[in-house]
Amino acid sequence: MKKIITLATLAAIAATAWAAESAMFNFAQNGAALLGLTAPSSSSSNAGDITAAKTATVDGVTFTVSPSTTNMTNRLYSDYHGNVQLRVYSGTITIAAPAGKSVTGVTFYNSKWTEPEASSGTFTGNKWAGSASPVVYTVGAQMRLDSVLVTYGEGGGTQPDTTATGVTLATLKMLRDTIADGTQFTFTGEAIVCYQWGEYLYLRCYDPSDHYGYSALVHGNVGLGYKQGDIVPAGWKGTKTTTMGMCEIIEPTGFTAATQQADSTDSAPFDMSGYLGVFIDGPQGYEGDYDYFKNVTVSSADSKGNFTITEHGVNADMQEGTFTMPCYNKFGIDLPTDTTQHYSVEGVLHIYNGKALFQPTKFTAYDWSTRLWKVWYQGQDSTRYQLADTLYVIPTPAAIEPEVASKNLVYLTDNATMVLIDLYADWGYTWWQVWDPDFIAIDCGSDTQLYNKLSAMKAIAPRSVEGTLYSNLTNPRLVLDKAPQELAGVEMPDIAYMHYNLAAPDSLSANGNQVAWIKGFYKKDAQGAEYLVGYNQDGSLFQQVRLDRRYLGSTAAFTEGKEYNMRAVFKQLEPWEQPSGVGAPALTTAATPRQRTAPAASQAPAMMPARIARKMPTNDPHWYQNYIACPVEVEAMTGVDGVLNAKTVKRVTYYNVAGIETSQPQPGLNIVVTTYTDGTTQAAKLIK
Repeated sequence: MKKIITLATLAAIAATAWAAESAMFNFAQNGAALLGLTAPSSSSSNAGDITAAKTATVDGVTFTVSPSTTNMTNRLYSDYHGNVQLRVYSGTITIAAPAGKSVTGVTFYNSKWTEPEASSGTFTGNKWAGSASPVVYTVGAQMRLDSVLVTYGEGGGTQPDTTATGVTLATLKMLRDTIADGTQFTFTGEAIVCYQWGEYLYLRCYDPSDHYGYSALVHGNVGLGYKQGDIVPAGWKGTKTTTMGMCEIIEPTGFTAATQQADSTDSAPFDMSGYLGVFIDGPQGYEGDYDYFKNVTVSSADSKGNFTITEHGVNADMQEGTFTMPCYNKFGIDLPTDTTQHYSVEGVLHIYNGKALFQPTKFTAYDWSTRLWKVWYQGQDSTRYQLADTLYVIPTPAAIEPEVASKNLVYLTDNATMVLIDLYADWGYTWWQVWDPDFIAIDCGSDTQLYNKLSAMKAIAPRSVEGTLYSNLTNPRLVLDKAPQELAGVEMPDIAYMHYNLAAPDSLSANGNQVAWIKGFYKKDAQGAEYLVGYNQDGSLFQQVRLDRRYLGSTAAFTEGKEYNMRAVFKQLEPWEQPSGVGAPALTTAATPRQRTAPAASQAPAMMPARIARKMPTNDPHWYQNYIACPVEVEAMTGVDGVLNAKTVKRVTYYNVAGIETSQPQPGLNIVVTTYTDGTTQAAKLIK
């Protein structure tokens, strides 16, 4: 709810500030005009985002809010109810009185309050008291401000002396905003060495107020060679400066040899995997970070050592995409030359001309392979994948595949009936889940020689199948980049085919390019189209599935009404619905990896729900017409000729797993016994 400041309230507040003048900054009513913005931000607009320092002036009093130093943007925001607030997540608020006067009191009217750290004075609740100008409030967590009342009086306050030599700092937090350029200081806190190269020393400290790691670059000869994890003894000195937008510490003196080592995790690179896009647009506050991205591709470097790294992840607005950051080989390392492979990279985040620039210290090959179940479950078309599984070849005759205008498809399965769900492994959550074996088609294109070689294999080595994914929502296939390698000496396992019985009637939920068994009755319509069908309890036709002879040819003979069991490749004619609620977990804020303490239990991801089959809505009358079954092996059933024309269902009874007869199927496994008028019976399984 928007807070209302009444005249009586203002009068009472004014009475407490004897002999003082006041200025009201009313962001709820005219915040955009005060801050020089066109409008507030909202769920559909970023017009009120504060990406550069904004200053509001009322009666000579200035209120300046800096950009955020984390991935959450400071902004003037209008919520769903039209309430306008100044939302500050990090950075600073600076309040200055008119010349010759001091700020004596500030009241922050808010709907969400986190006490900031003031450069002077004290807080009582949401009210600050002191005597200074300017007063700098360093924000450590979210504040939602409706308005701010500032009182001021005589005294002149205190002005920062940018040439002072008596400044001490115990933390690297907010170094950019804490002191002005040219200020000399003495560091009294714990600084941990992350990386040193010549006159470039990258330090990190963990601020005791929030346990987050903050970084800084010392540029100059410190006279010593440190190793990663060394704790630099307190008492060293330096001068803060900004070079091409990069905050640095120059003129270092007083560095002494380390006598203590930090825990290895405290000096290790921050794992910022997935957040490269965050730093492209908002690197300030992260400069000097020693970071790690575990899955990037690399462009070729030019003669000056400029190149790029690219990663799939999110940007500062948590929008998913693929992002590219410029890099410079400052430290002269050996760069990867294969631009098609994936790598892990660590290095330091630099700012040059106000833009992010990554300077790598090490590249290592990344195992970018993906389990087949993940490709099926989360795969994106036009994306290149390497399959991590041992895969087994399901032999089929060469045939024209009209769905992809190709005749060189080979079908592979992982034969996995259990999979380890490790989508949230980074949070420590993995579990085994019952699973149906996944299948995928390997498209050899016009390379008949490759097709012949691949189709003659039995087992294919892990990580040797590489290709680009297409048609994942219908008939998933990989267009190969290179020939896979056969896994020699492997005994072929029993393939865990799915079995569908249209006569049961079972629900048909095969995936495209899955190889499975299907049982039903052969039927041909008046136009000569061939089907495999089941029947309803009254004997009427049910769930017709079109047959396609691409692997059998025209010579295979079928008898009308006869029951057949067929091993077939299934094709889907239409895209299925996307799975719901089972996507990749939402990425947390980019600051989380910087925190020394573990995330709270409330930040742990929810468990992934059970697998949701990609199948059409159950009320779709053309459910089974979405399939084509392409038989590769046919078994004729005995003793059931003419079932469709001669048999009439007399009675259907159900038995649960305890053997109790029921008139309707019960939840779980049922045995369905169908009795015909000719005295014959048929039993089948039914899962409800």
